[in-house]
Amino acid sequence: MDQGIDSKPCACPYCDEELESKPLPFCSACGKEIRVCVSCGCALTPVQNICPSCGAKQ
Repeated sequence: MDQGIDSKPCACPYCDEELESKPLPFCSACGKEIRVCVSCGCALTPVQNICPSCGAKQ
């Protein structure tokens, strides 16, 4: 899975903790629900419709 356009590890959009290589539906650090961008694979909040990393519509 691509790590995003800047090649930084994917991080939780809530607590900014680094996520495992394949994010789960919940952050293991803070327990908040996350989604994965369909284009670059970075974590999104459930309400984000545009990925802040790559700009892809979800």
